[in-house]
Amino acid sequence: MSNSANNLAGKKKTATPSKPPQRRLTKPMILKTALKLIREDGLEKLTMRRLADALGVATMATYRHFKNRDELVLGIVDEVCRIRTVHRPPADATWQEQLRSQANHAFETFVQYRGLPAYIIKYGPHTKYGLQVIDSWLGILLKAGFRADESVYIFQSICMMLASAVEFSTESDESIWTYINFDKIDPIDLEELPAAKESIRYFEHSRRSIIEWHLDMLIRSLEHQLDQHRSAKKAAKP
Repeated sequence: MSNSANNLAGKKKTATPSKPPQRRLTKPMILKTALKLIREDGLEKLTMRRLADALGVATMATYRHFKNRDELVLGIVDEVCRIRTVHRPPADATWQEQLRSQANHAFETFVQYRGLPAYIIKYGPHTKYGLQVIDSWLGILLKAGFRADESVYIFQSICMMLASAVEFSTESDESIWTYINFDKIDPIDLEELPAAKESIRYFEHSRRSIIEWHLDMLIRSLEHQLDQHRSAKKAAKP
């Protein structure tokens, strides 16, 4: 046997190091991570690169599931609306109770995702579960006795109310809560400012009271509107 043959025979075969298995990326995995990032820093700071970093993958890997950020945000909207559809107010509840239950649950859901309600107001929840949420709201209003056009306007008003309440409740350093300190207001000054004195009662409540206050005002207004409908129908009868 030649020396070269002996050398080859004497060499031990070295095993090729195996590559670690690639993490299989899925849409639910991406959406779950995106929602976590929004809870932490809001929708505005969500980028495809930051999302990829949080997932531990290359940025291009996320584009295989969502072609751009807009499509990703639509997926996020649909996922949040899917969570919302789980909530169903009791069927035997009054329309006022159902409306309040829907609004409170929506507030508790969306308050976790700063910036998302404003996005929905601007672009609409044109997704599978988003449309189901709209249908549930309109169903309550139509059964209560409002016309179809009224129901749409009321729903839009509720959406804007919720978006405003959510954004106000999730503000931090810029919040009115941080720079209005009623303890520093001289009581004598308050006696000369009756409107400000009355307003303190509102600001002394927790942030959660914002939505309750708006709901009380809205429901009273809607009850008055239904009373007018009933009066008009009675007057129209011969």
